[in-house]
Amino acid sequence: MVFSGYRRRRRARQLARRLVELDQWDAQHGLGAPLPPPPTRRRTSVLPALVIVLVLAAAVVLHPTLLPHSWRETVGVVTDRLAVPEVVTGQGSYAFLATQPGSEAPVGYDPCRSVEVVVNPSGAWEGHEEMVAAAVERTRQASGIDLRLTGTTDDREHERRGPGDPVLVMWADEDEVAELAGDVAGLGGSTAVEVQPGLRHYVTGIVVLDTDVPGTAGGRGRQAVMDHEFGHLVGLGHVDDPGELMHHAGGHRLGYGPGDREGLARLGAVPCR
Repeated sequence: MVFSGYRRRRRARQLARRLVELDQWDAQHGLGAPLPPPPTRRRTSVLPALVIVLVLAAAVVLHPTLLPHSWRETVGVVTDRLAVPEVVTGQGSYAFLATQPGSEAPVGYDPCRSVEVVVNPSGAWEGHEEMVAAAVERTRQASGIDLRLTGTTDDREHERRGPGDPVLVMWADEDEVAELAGDVAGLGGSTAVEVQPGLRHYVTGIVVLDTDVPGTAGGRGRQAVMDHEFGHLVGLGHVDDPGELMHHAGGHRLGYGPGDREGLARLGAVPCR
């Protein structure tokens, strides 16, 4: 009813305008002269603009490199790997903490997105800043996963971390983290979610280091512990090969071995979201 009333009022206004035009025409040309045609309205079609928008959208989807990487991360269209490490096979042993459903392919972080890492320095080892930076850089280079140190935090939530939470690096004792009891020097792992049917990605994780790990000359023993836990963070499991840093007992190497590097490179080669 409101719409119909609006139309009647509009028609009344149109009739009034035509009567005024008729009076003006009659005054100029005399009664009976043919009336001028009613003015026409130009209609602007939205179709060309819509077509342009659709073409641009299709171009971004098919060729996402048209947008800067940071923009693509924001809108969720990211298909280029941040790094592609070389996979050198058959040189050692490696294992994964988790594999994709019904597959031997590993679960890993999205290699097309950055992974934020924050540090809680409470109780940290002396020189921890350099150690964390070294572990981040070594793991990034070996895997191609873009781990990024973004600062410090007071956060100590190590049990329930989910999407949107940064990776947390912290120090604790067995009173706070029971899993550090005995000779356990650290913990590392990540939370996986299904990002699309048949594909799981890690989205955040933790590295918890025992405050009681003794220092060694130059801090190399502690650095090896930290690197080992960063290997767990991105998806490596334990192996029985003493030639690898991910050996279940540790202490045999001070850096990633050949099998560790192959496993890390494979973790960096998982499909992007």
